[in-house]
Amino acid sequence: MNTRVTVPLSKEVYEAVTLLSDISGQSRGAFLADTIGAAAPSYLKIAAAYRRAASLEGNQRRKYLEGMKHAEVVLLDVLQRVTTEFDNDLASSEAAPTDGGSVGCGEASTPDVLTGGFPPLTEGS
Repeated sequence: MNTRVTVPLSKEVYEAVTLLSDISGQSRGAFLADTIGAAAPSYLKIAAAYRRAASLEGNQRRKYLEGMKHAEVVLLDVLQRVTTEFDNDLASSEAAPTDGGSVGCGEASTPDVLTGGFPPLTEGS
């Protein structure tokens, strides 16, 4: 059984959720449930890390928290590089192919775990 929650959203977040849910063919609630559900394993790992940090004392705790901060820095760096690479790929693909090919990603490059089930991008999408 699913539990319902009420979450206040800023106008910008509401519009983004609406746009993405429309593209995916889902209701806003289903889109948010799927998105949060996909992130739940990461939330649990983060919670476990904080529990572990809280159980430590002194130098052990300081070193553990430094490790968590380092992991955050590395993840944000990777995210920035991937985002920049995607933006560059998108910019280069905006010039329509002259050989009749389609613009966008093929199915093989859009696994559900990354796209939340969004259909592959094609010309005109």
